[in-house]
Amino acid sequence: HIIRAEKEPAYAWVPPGLKDKATGRDFREEGGNLISEDPETARNLLREAGYDENHPLPPVTILFNTNEMHKAVAEAIQAMWKDNLGVSVSLMNQESKVFMASRAQGDYQVARASWIADYADPMTFLDVFADEENDAQYHNPAYNELIRRAKSTNDEAQRMAYMHQAEQMLFDDCVIIPIYYTTQPYVAQPYIKGYHWSQLGLVDFKNAYIDEGERT
Repeated sequence: HIIRAEKEPAYAWVPPGLKDKATGRDFREEGGNLISEDPETARNLLREAGYDENHPLPPVTILFNTNEMHKAVAEAIQAMWKDNLGVSVSLMNQESKVFMASRAQGDYQVARASWIADYADPMTFLDVFADEENDAQYHNPAYNELIRRAKSTNDEAQRMAYMHQAEQMLFDDCVIIPIYYTTQPYVAQPYIKGYHWSQLGLVDFKNAYIDEGERT
């Protein structure tokens, strides 16, 4: 109701559409959901941590770059966290250059972010958090070691196993809260044939043609 364009809700980090080369199956399908929407459990965990109506969680600020869509998403999160968890959430928007600097410096509590694949492999997503200068300020030697092992082995099954472990670690360590996987809506006449959409969302018209029989 907010994002529209048939975006897919995300319950993990690596999106669908990337194959496990060892099994031929989709990496996301194999890994399954790594989080779930469960307000009751969330409230119980907050109580176990010492937060309740008399001892509320300190205010939380969500940072996002100036954009109506980003604002709408932040407002939705603000409302859901207030209704489900009783958390007071403030919103802060910044122009893109300032916003990127704030993220790079770790000057935020919760910040909007997104990532688009550079190549068709789960590593293009998982490698983000192994970077020494990643915006999440995430520096876990165990995570970095899994990424190193995944990059250094020629055993595809072992490589994928390392990446599944690394992805799980991101959620065990509460690094990210995924919202949605993006989509690339398009409209095409049925008589346009032979074009190809890649896993990266790029369209190739090299072999495209018009089927005159179907056009008429």
